[in-house]
Amino acid sequence: MDAKQLSEFATRYASAWCSQVPGSVAAFYAEDGSLSVNDGAPAVGRRAIADVAQGFMDAFPDMKVTMDRLEAASGGTAFHWTLVGTNTGPGGKGKRVRISGRELWQFDSEGLIRQSAGSFDSDAYNWQVEFGVDGLSPLIGRCLAAHYNRVRDKIHALVQPLSTEQLWTRPFKFGNSVGHLLLHLTGNLNYYIGTQIVRTGYLRDRPLEFADTSQRTKDEVLRDFDRAVDLVVQSLMAQREADWHAPYSAVGAEDITDRLGMFLRCAAHADHHAGQIIYLCKELGS
Repeated sequence: MDAKQLSEFATRYASAWCSQVPGSVAAFYAEDGSLSVNDGAPAVGRRAIADVAQGFMDAFPDMKVTMDRLEAASGGTAFHWTLVGTNTGPGGKGKRVRISGRELWQFDSEGLIRQSAGSFDSDAYNWQVEFGVDGLSPLIGRCLAAHYNRVRDKIHALVQPLSTEQLWTRPFKFGNSVGHLLLHLTGNLNYYIGTQIVRTGYLRDRPLEFADTSQRTKDEVLRDFDRAVDLVVQSLMAQREADWHAPYSAVGAEDITDRLGMFLRCAAHADHHAGQIIYLCKELGS
């Protein structure tokens, strides 16, 4: 199949999953085709594949599956999809679910699926079935956003009385100035949240955060800090249930594996340096 034919095939395949007719899904497979889900035992043959489709259709009578994209992948063609539905089927709790995943397809000579290896985040799926796609997500976002705003307000209150000279003064020979800590907090949020989650394209120069000699005004430094906090708060409020589980990786945070972990790490990091600013400001005012 050429690219256009493959796209049309995938679009019709997604529609078949919305049809509540399991045989229409199985018809896209070869007679002896197979479908596996999350490394489980494959369903082999159209009847078995129809049974898999029936299970999802029963669980989500209003299920809608959309094609997100197609891409060439090692071992076949990757069909990326999103399922949205309400779990009102047998034993369901009536929770709204939105989950994304992919199938890795291999085709036979007749253009039918010979083998499909499906995968999605089962932990996120099970959580949504239990609590819904929004579940605790709005509460998590609001609580973390409130925490970042509290840290911001505390830092503003501490820094406001300082002159520009005091902002860049290092009261201890072994430490940093308040200004450099603010540059560091700003860079930290802009990189770990801005670049890695929001995809702003921000390029961080971490050493410069502690060595900058420009001595910018207090208003300028606080303005950039506020913009970074605003970015984090906006990102927090945009997260949905599955987003907290989304894979995360960044230089300097190799032990963090998901977005929620990084939001928590950055909050703790901001608290840590806010505590240092308290002592610096006390020393500067003494």
